[in-house]
Amino acid sequence: MLQPSPSSFRRLLLIRLLFLTVPAFVIGVMITYGMTYRQARMAMRQSVGNHLTASADRYSYDIEYEITQVNRELTLVRQSFAALSSTSSDVQASLTTISQSLHPALDCLQLQDLQTRTVLASTCHQERIAPPASPSWPVFATPSPEHPDPIMAPLPPSPNREPRFSVALALPMEAIAANPTASNLALVARATFTHSLADRANAFAGYPVIIDDTGTIVLHRSSGQSSRSIAQWSDDDRETIQEILDQSLVGEMGVMELVDFENNGARSIAGYKVIANPLIGNTRERWVVFAIAPLANTLKPIRQIHHTLLTGLILLTVTMMGLTVGAILLIARDMARPVEQLRDYVLQEEQLYINERIPKNFQIEEFNQLAGAINNMIRRLISWAEELEGAWKEAQLANQLKSEFLSTVSHNLRTPLNGIIGSLQILQDGYCDTHAEEQEFLEKARQSTLTLKGIIDDILDLSQLEKGQLDVEIERVPLMTVLEDAIALETMSLAEKGLLLDIQAWPDDILIYADPVKLRQVFLSILDNAIKFTPAGHISIKTAIAMHSGVQGSNVSLPPLLQNLHSSSGQWAVVSIQDTGVGIAPEQQKKLFRPFVLMNPQVNGAGLGLAIARNLLELMGGAIELTSAGVNQGTTVTLYLPTAQRQR
Repeated sequence: MLQPSPSSFRRLLLIRLLFLTVPAFVIGVMITYGMTYRQARMAMRQSVGNHLTASADRYSYDIEYEITQVNRELTLVRQSFAALSSTSSDVQASLTTISQSLHPALDCLQLQDLQTRTVLASTCHQERIAPPASPSWPVFATPSPEHPDPIMAPLPPSPNREPRFSVALALPMEAIAANPTASNLALVARATFTHSLADRANAFAGYPVIIDDTGTIVLHRSSGQSSRSIAQWSDDDRETIQEILDQSLVGEMGVMELVDFENNGARSIAGYKVIANPLIGNTRERWVVFAIAPLANTLKPIRQIHHTLLTGLILLTVTMMGLTVGAILLIARDMARPVEQLRDYVLQEEQLYINERIPKNFQIEEFNQLAGAINNMIRRLISWAEELEGAWKEAQLANQLKSEFLSTVSHNLRTPLNGIIGSLQILQDGYCDTHAEEQEFLEKARQSTLTLKGIIDDILDLSQLEKGQLDVEIERVPLMTVLEDAIALETMSLAEKGLLLDIQAWPDDILIYADPVKLRQVFLSILDNAIKFTPAGHISIKTAIAMHSGVQGSNVSLPPLLQNLHSSSGQWAVVSIQDTGVGIAPEQQKKLFRPFVLMNPQVNGAGLGLAIARNLLELMGGAIELTSAGVNQGTTVTLYLPTAQRQR
């Protein structure tokens, strides 16, 4: 299968930026446009709803206020008319006189005989004012003072007039002089409110619609809809309005959406307010006053904004797309140029061994950091190459040391073995003349055996230490007790070489945390080295207490190797073993704690003592260090062990 050929970074960056930016930009513009238009539409609908709710509140206030005013006006009219009619025989003249000072809403007054349903006098026409059949409309049997307030009922709008809200009002009258035989007189008025539906009806105010709690339309801008029931409306609108009629309280206001209020398939938005029926003053009977506006009319401004916004966004999108493509071309060039420069620098293989291979003069900080990282990487590669070269040399040295160790060990093993074999051979051949001579050869064989066993034990101990299989049992141990036991075992070796031993012990007994057996082994190894490598002179042993601020009773300070170690008491027991022997060259001192490194090849040994001592001390939480001023200037070995109690 053919693999696609690789492309340049600049081309890939340009294509990816275009494919990522252009669709994202277009989608972002579309989402922004959709969200902006949706939020503007919602804000417009909310604003229209607030206006319609306020309009419904104004309609409610106007209706309640004018009905109250008309109610009061008619009560005053009755009193004035009764006074005039009692002194005048012309009822029509009295009624005409009173009508001249009527409230503007009272456009017609009539004196009716409710029993005979005749009009005795009228200021408008002789057609009797009477609402449709209504349980609230009175039929007064006799004039009664129990009805001090007018009785009101809505009137249907006249088909010949612009729809207005009209009500009929009736008040009982006593018999008048002009017609003393009338027994059931009433002053009847028609009140037509002055606010016209056309005056306020607009997209934000809406037109008023009133529905009583029986679902009957009291007021509608279409005369054909008045006095009809909402049962004839669509199911959605009927259920919505019926829910308001059933659950709303007087004074409650809100906004609702009507599906087909005008029966023309158009949606409407309405603000409403619930009021008590102002015609009877009974809060149990309610009216819902609506301010209704067609939804399409209310959203006309937003449609204009929609077309303007869409046109502007198209122009803006085209302009921004051109600018974006140009910007992407520039960005791709500027982003690819440092990469290409880095490529050119790295491909110059002849520059690999120059200290400053790649200049850090890019205008982008990250590329400068990358150049620095590449320079550091090359330096590390060179450093690793040097380390590998050093490791290879050390491996060669280790191989040489191994050969020397094998040669030394074989020599050290062969020497005691030859002593054992020679002594046993002499005994076997019977060359000894006396029993004392036989005992002498047996003692030589035993000493050779012990030497051989010591070498083998050291090799086994080192092997176990390197594998982590050698266990130590830490306990509270008197330091001087363990040190004196080790010195006692080396007393004969000191005497044979004529070396003096000087011990300067700490005045108080020092308790330390250690394994007494392993610690004695460490002391024996160090004392044995001091004795072996000191032809003449003396060996001094000092004990002291070291704290964080230094060593009490000594001018020796804490070494750096104790920084990562911990002592529960905050103190360290310090044991210094100093000899006046052959000393060690400074360049050889760091190697002495490695296995199989001999301090002096001329002295018998396997070179394991110091390596084992260091590992054992580390297992016991301590440390060891070796110092020497140089060849033939003696050696000092210092041991540090954590104390079990704080010394004063």
